[in-house]
Amino acid sequence: MINFKIKNIPIRKKGVLAPMQEYTHLPFRLLCKDYDVGLCYTEMVNINHIIQYKEDLSKLDLLASTEKESPVSLQLFGDLSLKKTITAAHLIDNYKYFDIIDFNLGCPSLKIINSKSGSYNLKQLDKVYPIIKEIVSTSKKPITVKVRLGFKEDILEDMINNFEKIGVSAIAVHGRLAKENYSVPSKISRVEEIKKITSLPIIYNGDVNETNLGHVNKFSGIMVGREALGNPFIFKQIDYFSKNNVLLEKDYSDEALLSFLEYVKEYPISFSKLKVSLIPFFKGKQGSARIRELLSKSKNLKEILNILK
Repeated sequence: MINFKIKNIPIRKKGVLAPMQEYTHLPFRLLCKDYDVGLCYTEMVNINHIIQYKEDLSKLDLLASTEKESPVSLQLFGDLSLKKTITAAHLIDNYKYFDIIDFNLGCPSLKIINSKSGSYNLKQLDKVYPIIKEIVSTSKKPITVKVRLGFKEDILEDMINNFEKIGVSAIAVHGRLAKENYSVPSKISRVEEIKKITSLPIIYNGDVNETNLGHVNKFSGIMVGREALGNPFIFKQIDYFSKNNVLLEKDYSDEALLSFLEYVKEYPISFSKLKVSLIPFFKGKQGSARIRELLSKSKNLKEILNILK
């Protein structure tokens, strides 16, 4: 069964893994695939790094992939200067991995904004549109964007209309303004309104968890970020709910953690990423505070394995 297509790429499940720095590396993406995710996004990859490794992209750790994780979307970010952005996109367009190229126009991190990246681009869309249009017209792979409602004010309808004219293949929308923090509820009803006026696949993002899956079938895809950390089972719940309109009871076993460790053995990641990736698996479990403390202080893999035992 195909839920929707991003250009010529079939997406067979509703759940989508959001791009998250340090977390959405290859082992975690493969784990989520085991739990019925439809599409995974990589960590954000800086356009400058793509160009830096242009002679051999396989040497860039963030581009680690394997054919068995397809479909997967590579997310690019940067200041989106014309020449560099087009060069980086064309390098990925010809790279052996990644089915979709996504541009991050929504990251609200002050560090990212101060580098004129992420949601900073929502303030200069007149500059962004021609660049994306050029890439769409010359790329073999589908081009998508991830946005927020706007920077300081809601400009979502205008953005959707312009990106549709340009020819992007899908849009992921986080239901907050860039200036709003996570204490402000994501405006899912606003994104629902936009879904009705466009033929583009709309992937909803913002505050998704097992208590609010009633919105699953109102969008092409449902993107999950923080709730998926340590809890890839959320994607099974999304898939089950999309077919049966009933919530699948949460799995509290350690099977996901054990599978994740096996993937890390096969596709090693940095020790710092391993530590931060393990901590969410213990959320809500007995002794979790102590385990998180020990993990954060661990200095090598042997210490981590002793803690887990």
